[in-house]
Amino acid sequence: MKKGGKGATSKNAPMKRHAKTTVPALAMPQYVEGDLRFYVTDGTYISSYKELAKTLDAMHITIFSFHVNQQKNDFRNWVADCFKDAGLAKRIEKAKTPKEMAKVVKERIANLEKQA
Repeated sequence: MKKGGKGATSKNAPMKRHAKTTVPALAMPQYVEGDLRFYVTDGTYISSYKELAKTLDAMHITIFSFHVNQQKNDFRNWVADCFKDAGLAKRIEKAKTPKEMAKVVKERIANLEKQA
């Protein structure tokens, strides 16, 4: 092990912390296919954020409550797992109605379109 100067290392040297990174907007999938699509209990399939917002806008509260309740939030899980979008997942987790969640998704779409 070198002593002092350039390239010196030490077992006791503090480890460098890396800044938390987020997935760039262009690296995020715009839509998903096949088994990654979201299946709504009314038979609808959702493949993208735009479809999610449109579906939520028209969704009846009973359908929404099947997917979002005290035990689970299927939309949050889908966004986090399939799109790797932790920021949106966290924001939609707070939504209590389909309209409220649709608004959050639309805001994310607008933000992604600005970045593109």
